[in-house]
Amino acid sequence: MLSLTVDLPTPYHRWRAGVKLGALCASTMILYAISQIELQLIALGGVAVLYAVPSWSFFKLGVQVVRRLWLMIVLIFGYHLIWGDPYVGAVIVLRLTSAIALASLVTLTTALRDIQAVLDWLMTPLARLGLRTSAVSLAIALMIRFVPHILLMWDRLNDSWRLRSARRPSWRIVFPIVLGVLEDADHVSDALRARGGI
Repeated sequence: MLSLTVDLPTPYHRWRAGVKLGALCASTMILYAISQIELQLIALGGVAVLYAVPSWSFFKLGVQVVRRLWLMIVLIFGYHLIWGDPYVGAVIVLRLTSAIALASLVTLTTALRDIQAVLDWLMTPLARLGLRTSAVSLAIALMIRFVPHILLMWDRLNDSWRLRSARRPSWRIVFPIVLGVLEDADHVSDALRARGGI
């Protein structure tokens, strides 16, 4: 599976995982409380600055994250443009773009084991009740690890489509991506069973 953390050195790598996850939760709540498009644009600009601070290469990585959201942006804004309020659609698109970019910033600069350690700590009360919280934290960690893997599959299928057709990739590539994810999930499940589970 593809690792999330990038090798590019950034100041964010030195921050504790709990601090970054807490800041992510707080900033996401603030984003969802804002309904003015001007403030959402300022917030998105602030996220862009966070990506630009470490280096130009890291900023380009953030641009790649946003570019992969184009289908979601088109669908959401298109729906509100036709059946709803375009202003509301623009606010929702900006809000989601900022939130996803912030979440990607955290996962790009935080080792997966550190995220899992924070999740284990948060679920300590449940563990004291006798629940197997390690299974939950592992499931969340695997879900996070699958995200860049799915994006990589999407990019490869896009490239394959462009090599074989002059038309732009369409919704037809979604089906092979789903099949690929299910196949990879089976492989991960077999590997966990072979190692005795959790």
